[in-house]
Amino acid sequence: MLRASADRLRESLAKHVIPAQAGIQCFCNLLKFMDSRLRGNDEPLFFRSFARSSRKNGFSLIELAVALAVLAGLLYFLLDRVLYMQEVAEKTEVEETVRSINYGLRLEAASRLARGAEAGRPPMEKENPVKWLQSPPRNYLGEYAKVPEGAKPGFWYFHPGLRQLIYSPNRAEYLKVEAARGKELRFVVQPKEDTVSQPMLVSLAPYAWFGGDAGGKR
Repeated sequence: MLRASADRLRESLAKHVIPAQAGIQCFCNLLKFMDSRLRGNDEPLFFRSFARSSRKNGFSLIELAVALAVLAGLLYFLLDRVLYMQEVAEKTEVEETVRSINYGLRLEAASRLARGAEAGRPPMEKENPVKWLQSPPRNYLGEYAKVPEGAKPGFWYFHPGLRQLIYSPNRAEYLKVEAARGKELRFVVQPKEDTVSQPMLVSLAPYAWFGGDAGGKR
């Protein structure tokens, strides 16, 4: 499971980070070119050369406008790639958290089956699924009926009244949640269809992140 996630992350890096590195190299080359042109006849100061742009080796207004347009395009491309990779990493972290919780649910279900029925023990569907993890996610706030004020996006919390584990994404440009007003991802613990005693964490509303079916009722 971890190896498959690492392979997907490497594929994403190879697809998006390498082009970004090429853009950075092109950006650096353009800065060197601008510096050499603005220096003119070995002029040491940037602004002094800019003021003398009408000299033979200096920048013309058209050259300056073209250079600035290219710089703006490169900066936009680099920023877009950085934000894209941030959302890819966030999606991967959410999926890993759900997998870890389901793994913990399977272990607890097997343990309960081995111990037998115990009086007064609530069913797993009514408990906070985060408790089955060795440690809660780094961005888990706790149990709240209402999101705490000042909480920055990109966090988990458990709603005790609804019995829902909710994730509020930081970046959701490529996230689509069906039949939902916002972008929150809501999960509940339900029995798996092909088993009686083994519950699992499922999404209340089907959603797609980056165009693929990433979750939904099973």
